[in-house]
Amino acid sequence: MGKKYSHLLVELIILTFSESSLNVYSWGWYLPLVLICCFILTIIGGDFGRLGHEAIDSNNATSTTSNNLTTDLNTTSSYPASLTTNTSTPSTAVKKDRAEYLPLYRAIKRNDWEKAQEIFNQDTDALTAKLNKYGYTVLHIAINNAENIQFVENLLKEIRPESLPTLVTNNQKFNPLHRAAVVDNTKAARMLVEKNPRLLFILSGEDLLPIHIAILNSHRTTFLYLFDVCKQHIELSQQDGSHSPFEGVNGALILNSAISSGFLDVSYELIMKYPDMARTKSKTMFPLTCIANKSDSYYSGMRYNFYQRFVYSYVPTKDNRLHDANKIQDIENQDTYNAKCRKSYFSEDD
Repeated sequence: MGKKYSHLLVELIILTFSESSLNVYSWGWYLPLVLICCFILTIIGGDFGRLGHEAIDSNNATSTTSNNLTTDLNTTSSYPASLTTNTSTPSTAVKKDRAEYLPLYRAIKRNDWEKAQEIFNQDTDALTAKLNKYGYTVLHIAINNAENIQFVENLLKEIRPESLPTLVTNNQKFNPLHRAAVVDNTKAARMLVEKNPRLLFILSGEDLLPIHIAILNSHRTTFLYLFDVCKQHIELSQQDGSHSPFEGVNGALILNSAISSGFLDVSYELIMKYPDMARTKSKTMFPLTCIANKSDSYYSGMRYNFYQRFVYSYVPTKDNRLHDANKIQDIENQDTYNAKCRKSYFSEDD
């Protein structure tokens, strides 16, 4: 299925450029020059290749954070090393606070809401307090475990909706919805959005929205959910301190990340709904460059040996997104073709 989408995606991006003020054919002299420069930089040991891995590197960095925090939750008598290079010793007061909250850590790990509620009744500040050097609150830590979904639901009943955007971590400034996107906890994400949909449009300290975190980690289910609710609540992105995920660099990052993750049908749908994404450059590249780097997205893009070709030809694939993909050249019947293209993941229940 991805092979078909790769060709369609390239054609759609080029078509989008041709419909704009840019002339894609004027690039004929420019593209060979770029390829020659790339070859020279590779020979002399330049790091040009680093640019092609922007979304993948961000994915690995965020996934590493997820693994570190899992270790933090499983260890109740000690705390993980800081994510930053700062190795200064915490103050005595901070150490004391952490020691006091160890019973709460254990209650979260055991999914023991009765014990946690007992602690909250004695100390209401524990609901929003930062429990470790990362600055994670009870809600951040509970979201980390998908089996704690009832615990998360109970917590949200105790926390005011307007307080949720203020619950951010120390360094990355992740709100609870960012955290749900990191660990692919779609149920928790749904609860958070229902409680306060403005969380969708708040940037982290790294200028990432929750939807960015989901796609950078290749969490398809959570990403598709966030994409859907972002469209539903897009008017909230116009408020002060909020940012639209479908405009400018934010939109380009989503599209490039979807391409890098191999979600070519998703990428196609994004360009269909938001054509400007195809013409917008992220920090390092245009979407067309990003898909050109996906050599495995084309039938002729990889050289297989005899055994690999044999296996490849018998791999079962299910293409329920595009029908009659070979009829892309039928320009006169674009309305019929586009109607079929709209049967995508975005219209399905996960």
